[in-house]
Amino acid sequence: MSFFGKWKLTTQENFDEYMKAIGVGMANRMLAKAATPQVEYSADGDNWTVVTTGLKDTTVKFKVGVEQDDETTDGRKVKTVYHLEGPTKLVQKEKWDGKEATLVREVHGDELKVTITLDGLVCTRNYKRV
Repeated sequence: MSFFGKWKLTTQENFDEYMKAIGVGMANRMLAKAATPQVEYSADGDNWTVVTTGLKDTTVKFKVGVEQDDETTDGRKVKTVYHLEGPTKLVQKEKWDGKEATLVREVHGDELKVTITLDGLVCTRNYKRV
């Protein structure tokens, strides 16, 4: 699967606005904006593991199509479900406190584009395979 392997953040757009919209304070937003995290995707069947290293190291495990309780990097308690839409597109829905964010991850060759949508706000984060 084209997702599997390591990716490093290269560029982002509207990330500060997104963090502000979800309630991240200014000091943490400044730290997050300056970070260049690396993300590694792996799977065993429908059971995926996503390891993020950088400002805060996290490991997320999920089964495609199954809703679960998660805690985000910024500490929000969310209900999350992931759906795979072909070998190059992974869609994640996060719900918390009456809000819903959609994260669409799409692989194009050695580039991974993550598009986050929340209440009409669109944020993009671009990664390069390492």
